[in-house]
Amino acid sequence: MALNVEKLVNLYKSKRMTQEELAEEAGISKQALSNMLKRGADPRLSTIQKIANVLGVPLSYLNDETDFTLEQMKNFEDEVKKRDEMIEDLRFTINAFRKTFDKFDK
Repeated sequence: MALNVEKLVNLYKSKRMTQEELAEEAGISKQALSNMLKRGADPRLSTIQKIANVLGVPLSYLNDETDFTLEQMKNFEDEVKKRDEMIEDLRFTINAFRKTFDKFDK
């Protein structure tokens, strides 16, 4: 996967992060991040995933072949949060049913 350096730089700057903060939170060296940004070093997929996780975007956003805008990514993040909330509600409901049915089994 080719890393889109421009997207990466715009994203961490929009989150008011420094290169050092990004590297530290992603668990990579400052030198490794610097090499990616300045020299176009081809990082491992696992490294890009760590960076994407810190920045709160899917791995595909940092792919050189995608054209997602930050607004589209924000909409995606909102949809993911809604989905996660729905999953939590379902888990709560399932657990409530289990407790109710457990009473009848005894």
